[in-house]
Amino acid sequence: MKMSVVFRCWTLIAQTGTLPCKYYHRMKDGGKEIADKKGLWKLLHDQPNPNDTAVEFWEQMFGSLAIRYNAYAQIIPGAHDQVVELWPLLPDKMKVSRVKGKLIYEYATDTGPEFLSADKIFHIRGPMTNGLIGVSPILNAVDTIGLRMAQEKFSSYMFKNQAAFKGVWTYPGKFATNEEREALAESLSKAYSGVEKAGKSPVLEQGLDWKSISMSAEDAEAIAQYKFSLAEIARFFGVPLHKLMELDRATFSNIEEQNTDWVVDTVRPWARRAEAVIKTKLVPKQESDYFAEFLLDALLRGNTEDRWKAHQVAIQTGVASINDIRKLENMNPIEGGDVHMVPLNFVPIESSGQIEEKGERSESRSEGPEETRDSQARILRVRTREAHLRLFRDAFEHIVSRELADLRGGTLKNLDNFGPFINELYGKLRKFTRDAITPIVVHYAGSMQTVATQEIGGDEGMTPELEEQARAVAGAVAREYGFSSSKELMELFERTAEEELEKELNKKYDHWEETKADKWANRETVETGEAMIRASYIAGGIVTLRWYAIGKSCKWCQQMNGRKVGVTGSFVDRGGSLDVGGDIMTLHTTVRHPPLHGGCDCIIRPGV
Repeated sequence: MKMSVVFRCWTLIAQTGTLPCKYYHRMKDGGKEIADKKGLWKLLHDQPNPNDTAVEFWEQMFGSLAIRYNAYAQIIPGAHDQVVELWPLLPDKMKVSRVKGKLIYEYATDTGPEFLSADKIFHIRGPMTNGLIGVSPILNAVDTIGLRMAQEKFSSYMFKNQAAFKGVWTYPGKFATNEEREALAESLSKAYSGVEKAGKSPVLEQGLDWKSISMSAEDAEAIAQYKFSLAEIARFFGVPLHKLMELDRATFSNIEEQNTDWVVDTVRPWARRAEAVIKTKLVPKQESDYFAEFLLDALLRGNTEDRWKAHQVAIQTGVASINDIRKLENMNPIEGGDVHMVPLNFVPIESSGQIEEKGERSESRSEGPEETRDSQARILRVRTREAHLRLFRDAFEHIVSRELADLRGGTLKNLDNFGPFINELYGKLRKFTRDAITPIVVHYAGSMQTVATQEIGGDEGMTPELEEQARAVAGAVAREYGFSSSKELMELFERTAEEELEKELNKKYDHWEETKADKWANRETVETGEAMIRASYIAGGIVTLRWYAIGKSCKWCQQMNGRKVGVTGSFVDRGGSLDVGGDIMTLHTTVRHPPLHGGCDCIIRPGV
């Protein structure tokens, strides 16, 4: 481990142990749920023994795998087939043999060998040749590592003595004796050799002269061999060169791809080997539908946007269902998510030849051309909303869960400093919210652009301008989410008596936990969807918009039905009002497209 490249390779693979190892229950629908009440959760995720945290334990396991291709831990059993502790063992002290078909583990201790049966040993093995133990990469790489050690030793002497011949001293005439030559060489060596004297200006006398010598072919070959040996060692460990700080041929794009290769080809295989042994050695028989999993998601998050773009294509072309995508993203399936959609109009494949409407049909079955187009637009718009509602709901559930965890964990500590606490909390939450919803908003924008082009004609496909607007919308939603939530809490804080404050805040948190994700998901499927339709209309040259109320709309939406404005104008200005039989609604925001109010599901159409 004295060699930097080997130490770095070992460290990188050992750090696989920093990934969280979670325990799950496999559900009947193929999904999974966290099993944090089971004993193995604490053992695998928190602390496998009194001395080691989970990270420390798994780093020892994966570190042993990196160097020895074997990792061992002693299993301490408890009642009812449960494992209560895991203690790491040194692989160089373990000997494995097979006796009458059974594996026997012989471990060298200070008091002599200890023999352990296979059911008492947690053994993760790398690739094998004898069916007993993994084959160490160090043994296979011994020649390459030996060459590297020799190169590093030679380099050390070079720096110590400045043995890289940058030039030679010349002396006029001949030395009378060998002693004179050796005396001069020794004096020059003392004066100018060594790292601490590098760059020292020489004082020349007695006709001495210095002649520089350029790098020879042998020098260049030595440097190339030095780099080659580094690459060879990296290959034995499966580590990409940029992880070893060798960036000669690295670019931004190929490093991203190499990072993905590193996870897929090195980290994931080691993690899968560990998961398999956990299943066979640690999971009790009565928990046969339980399993462990190392979460690799964080290592691939740099490619989230590209993955979601690919998911969008898969859903839009009918190749994958929403649940197919959710499984790939390590998310549970949702009800109705197994339906595949046909291209463009996002209807179930089995219903692609049918037309079904949400809400009431027109009283007359003989519609004019414009009424028919309105009906078709309504169908496509509503179905596209419903297809994305699940994605928005899942994202907002994640956001609300993070928000409430931070609020419940910090409220009581910060009642005397509530305003700054809330401002800081929602400042941090804004980025989290934006990151959570941006891929969904961009995906939704592309879907709505497809719907819009079917309505008005034009080229389908996400444009850079529309994608930029979608990202801007996601940022605006994140700001509005934080602003409205913090405002609501501050108003509650200011109007509530001190002795009632904790109780009222907890009531608010409980209410948010039950309703907030649904409220925001329903709102954004309409608000974001119609904003993207409006942007697509503008890009398509539409100059007038018309409000279109769906089905049994409320009295306010019915009054708006048919109202027309310029495509860049507003249906109702901020502070404006609607009057229905003396019942007045005042708008606090400018309304350029639906929703008009909470629960509104109207749409906009080109004006005629």
